[in-house]
Amino acid sequence: MATLHDYGSLLLGSRLRKVSEALYAGVDEVYRSAGVELPSRCFPILFLLRDHGRLGISELAEKLGQTHPAVSQMSRKLLRHRVVTESPDPKDDRRRLLSLSPRGRSVMARLEPVWKAIVAAVADLESDNPLSRHLTAIDHALEARGFAARIRARLEEVGEGR
Repeated sequence: MATLHDYGSLLLGSRLRKVSEALYAGVDEVYRSAGVELPSRCFPILFLLRDHGRLGISELAEKLGQTHPAVSQMSRKLLRHRVVTESPDPKDDRRRLLSLSPRGRSVMARLEPVWKAIVAAVADLESDNPLSRHLTAIDHALEARGFAARIRARLEEVGEGR
């Protein structure tokens, strides 16, 4: 019986998703054992707020390369967990800014040793296969020229482009 591995690059997205889900699940398990019930998917927002201070949803979405609705949904979860606070933008009453709450700063401080262990565990995984470096290169290449454009160019090469 064939597995995802047997299809190689044809199913690269599915293979990356499988690896991603395994990484998220492992980190989530360790977070729960450390008494943190937030999913690891929330932490990119928390890192940005920690490092940049108050930010709006649009700014967060741009910095993360995610959609406004996705970041808005995640921010509601963070507000429910009381790790971020929301306040009006003094320059624009229609806009809301997020910032780390005292509880959020406490969670971030508590997880510092966990993040060091995560970095070390990733280094173990990558000792022979430096995935992070390759993913960064692919990410930049896709920013320069999207994947659909690359596929269409290949179709045109073989006379299949429409």
